[in-house]
Parts: sequence; structure tokens; C-alpha cells
Amino acid sequence: MAVESDGSLHVDNADERDQPVDSILGRVDRSIVARFRCASTLRRVDHEQQVRETWAALPRGDFDTVEAQFASDAKWRAVEVGEWNCDERTQILRVMRENRARRVLEGDVEEVFDVGERVVVAFRPAHDDPDGVGWPLDDGIRYVVLSLSGGLVTEMKGCLNRQGALDYAESCGGSEP
Repeated sequence: MAVESDGSLHVDNADERDQPVDSILGRVDRSIVARFRCASTLRRVDHEQQVRETWAALPRGDFDTVEAQFASDAKWRAVEVGEWNCDERTQILRVMRENRARRVLEGDVEEVFDVGERVVVAFRPAHDDPDGVGWPLDDGIRYVVLSLSGGLVTEMKGCLNRQGALDYAESCGGSEP
């Protein structure tokens, strides 16, 4: 058993993989276990902090902060496939600038949580979409799933509701066309 550089715990022995975690961890140096648990917690906190800071930059028009969070080939997939889907960071930033001008980015991030390798964001808009063409709301909330690699957003996927966000976050597939 070893603690990997990313803080994950690797179990070498196949017999140990089916044992309760506490019985395996009991045989490991406690400082390693503490580092493993701390690293795992820090990753979750970092995602939430990253999302909240980035979302807070949008209504201020701080697009340098926003741009720094996206991979150059990041994708943005809306709830429904259409011309509004974006295939690179430049397109994403253009749409975000347009949405900022329409004031549809104002509101509160109500919840951020990891589901596997993805992050689900629940956002409550402060205003109705002035054009009436915005995302559908689930009890007043918009849901988006973020896929990250190396700390950068590689995909944003708008979802119809919370269950859709959970289902998408748990899926193994990549982005939808």
C-alpha cells in the first residue's frame, strides 16, 4: 500500500482491496493516513473555493480570473445541443461577456460538491433572464457540471435539474456532441 503523489491511496494486494478501510489503514504509519485524509479534504475545499471565486469574478467583469480557470480547449455544453455550445475557451468567454451584459450571471452559488472526478455547481440567478431564453430552473436553481484536469475546467455541462447533474457527473463518458 502506498500514498500516491496526488494524495490517493493505492492498495497493491488484491486481498486487501475487499477489506474494510480501517483494517488496512491500521497497518500504515498514522502520519501517512493523516496526510492522505488531509489531502483528500483539501482537494474538495479547493474545488469549492475555485468555483466560488471564479463565479464571483463574473458579475465584476474580471474575465482574466475566469479565463485562468479554463483549459484552452474547454467545452461548454448547454442543456440542449445547439448553436450556443462552445468548443474553446475564447468562445466560452465571449458568451460569458454577453451574458454578463444581460445580467444573467448575477446570483448566488448555493452548493458545490464533487461527484467522482467532476464538480456539480448549483446556482440561483438573481434575476429572470430578460429575454426569457435562459436555462431551465429546478426550484429556482441552475445546475452545471464541471470536468477538471490539472486544476483547469475542461468542460461545463448545463443540466436540466439536480438529478440530471448527478447522473451526468457520475457518467464515465465525455462531453455530449
